[in-house]
Parts: sequence; structure tokens; C-alpha cells
Amino acid sequence: MTGFDKLKAARKFLLNELLSEIKDEYFDDERPFLKITFFKGLVLYIRYNDCDEYLYNLVIHETDYQLINKRLETKLKNLKKKI
Repeated sequence: MTGFDKLKAARKFLLNELLSEIKDEYFDDERPFLKITFFKGLVLYIRYNDCDEYLYNLVIHETDYQLINKRLETKLKNLKKKI
């Protein structure tokens, strides 16, 4: 499975599991990376390569760190296990 295929699988999983919490998503197939913006102000970036490596970055724009709830953290951990 290529990095691009893994990114498509991650996108599908996140949209299926967190659609009600997602404000916007952007899939760049040239670089490739996925950007998901949540209603609560969080922004998630995911990138895979073809060497079985991945990078994700969760950006918090607000100072209230309680916005990161256990549900989102659990979903991200499950995503890593499934891909």
C-alpha cells in the first residue's frame, strides 16, 4: 500500500468517524497531505510516505487545551492501528 493509498484510507476513516465534528477538509494529492479543520478550532494535518512512515500534527488555535477530548484522541490512536 502506497503512502497515497494510506492517506486516502485515513481520510475515509476520519470522515466516517468524525464527520459531525469536522468543519472542513482538504486533500492535496500532489504533495500528498490531508488537512482537517474541526468546529472546535483544532486543525489536523496528516502525511504519509512510501517508506511506511507517517506524520501527523494537531494544531490548537485556542488557549483552552480542554478542547482536546478523549474521543478525538482515541479515534486518532485507532486510526494508527488500522492503517
